[in-house]
Amino acid sequence: MAVRCESGFGCHRGKRVSITERLLECVALLMAACAVAAAAVGSHLLEQRWPEANSSQQFATATRMLFWHAIGLWICSRPGNGTYRQGILMGFSCFLFCLAVYSSALGIFPILIFLAPVGGLGLICSWLWLVGSKIWKLKRPRK
Repeated sequence: MAVRCESGFGCHRGKRVSITERLLECVALLMAACAVAAAAVGSHLLEQRWPEANSSQQFATATRMLFWHAIGLWICSRPGNGTYRQGILMGFSCFLFCLAVYSSALGIFPILIFLAPVGGLGLICSWLWLVGSKIWKLKRPRK
């Protein structure tokens, strides 16, 4: 199902946007907002409360990954890109990675750290899938 976009930032005004693409765009923007909030919390409120010596570095890494993949997810949500499947993998993998690293950095459920490599592998695969889909489009003759 697709809807015609009449609002937004004008980047796809009047184009048909699928519900999946719109949802991915909303998730991407929410992820970016969460990354900014996490950066603020990490630098202002948690300064002296880290459970381990490298916890602040882990927290900062998760925040950077969250922000960069919010941009990647936003790119995947562009209408007509045909990359929403890669975006779903990217969003889910980012969730796993950040959940694991944030929980480890904050000392909450540190056992979840085993999810970080799974999420990281998913992130790598989503980017490689994007590259592959773009190469595939170059090789296919245009209609």
